[in-house]
Amino acid sequence: MTGRYPFSHQLIASDYILSPKEVTLAEVLKLYDYKTVAFTGGFNISSVYNVNQGFDLFFDEIEHGRLEDVLPPALNWLKTNYQLPVTGNRLPNTDDPLPDTTPRPFFLFLQAYDTHAPHKFPPKYLKMHENGYKGIFNGFVMDHSLGDNIIWYNYRHPNTSELIKLTKADINHIIANYDAALTYADKQLGGFFDNLNELGLDKNTIIVFLSDHGETHLERGRILKRTHGGLYEEGIHVPLIIKLPPDLDSALCPNSAIDQQVQLIDIMPTILNLLNIPVNKECQGESLVPLINGTALENFNQYVYTCGGTTPETYQCAVRTQDWKLLYFKEDQQNVFKNERWELYNFKNDPLEQYNLIEGAFPVRGVLYEKLNHWVEQCQSTRLDRIKIDESLYPEMQARMRKFGYWWLEFTDKDIGRAVTKTDNAGQVDRATPFSDASSESPVHKFSSEEIIIEESEKQFQSEEIIIE
Repeated sequence: MTGRYPFSHQLIASDYILSPKEVTLAEVLKLYDYKTVAFTGGFNISSVYNVNQGFDLFFDEIEHGRLEDVLPPALNWLKTNYQLPVTGNRLPNTDDPLPDTTPRPFFLFLQAYDTHAPHKFPPKYLKMHENGYKGIFNGFVMDHSLGDNIIWYNYRHPNTSELIKLTKADINHIIANYDAALTYADKQLGGFFDNLNELGLDKNTIIVFLSDHGETHLERGRILKRTHGGLYEEGIHVPLIIKLPPDLDSALCPNSAIDQQVQLIDIMPTILNLLNIPVNKECQGESLVPLINGTALENFNQYVYTCGGTTPETYQCAVRTQDWKLLYFKEDQQNVFKNERWELYNFKNDPLEQYNLIEGAFPVRGVLYEKLNHWVEQCQSTRLDRIKIDESLYPEMQARMRKFGYWWLEFTDKDIGRAVTKTDNAGQVDRATPFSDASSESPVHKFSSEEIIIEESEKQFQSEEIIIE
């Protein structure tokens, strides 16, 4: 909503709010006489965090709301404001006066948690993706409390601590629930877009569809994990679809898929560019219009950046090119950084990021290190002060996070006696020994002094301790 990196806007965890000094997309559009309206599923996208900044109407009353909660009131708002039976000066069968029918443009923001655990959908959608599952998870709620007890093909029973071997069918059941949630969401969105067409709004409306993060499905031994894949591709590679109205579409680049890395912070400048509205100077993203119309330079978004995690005590960031990605992880224990590691992956040979090349003699490693270091410095130079949430709301926010499996304020990934095993050809596993969660990560290496001096990197990174989920 700001076109800025989390390292700059500082909305970093559940006990912080968006600074009033930030400029949101809704605020900019409101200056140009747009009606600004949002219907959200609450939870993280709640006015409690001041993300309603710039909106005339911000609906967030349903906790962890789904599309079935969000789309009906949004559609009613559209029908009330953009398709009115104008007869006299009153609404039909009421004494209510007609609302303002001045054809003002609008910005409608919709957000819901359909594909986010815990998954919820009519039973028929699960039948589309599996048939007759009768395993250990039959009847279970697919949420993070379940995922926190799964590592590879092992499940730790939360009551008895027994380690239970899982089968491929058990894991596929979890994935089938995710697929069912996706299918149900797709069905609902299709109906909503049909309604937009019936209202005639498809002829002059820009539609942007995206997700804020992906999901992990055992790529690194975890599934239904509250970090959603973190900075790895399963976490940060998300859909982005932009549908333009016919006149604008034909003038730019109709019905094309663009193979180019972009960032979510690019959306705000893209929308403003398409509307011929100047982009505010605080925005850190790049307009995607040059990509859409084919005028982008060859090095457009050559380097993109991300940061992630779940607590202010964890520092993670990464820089990515089309072929390479460098990741940096560091934890803060009482202001003393520990557990530092770097990871380097080549997408051409290793698209699933399974082989950490940080010890290899790759010139790109030094280049990416410098780019990442410079980016952090830039974010630091433009960052705002963190603003804590109203302390009176703190217990409420803790309860909300715990309810949906997010233990930001007290949960850590400590060894709970889970097991790591080798999978045989049938997808079954043998009973194994207890392990620490760290063993599910890629091999950890540090730069040697001849490659990149760690002391220098600590000077650059030590002043920041921020994260966003």
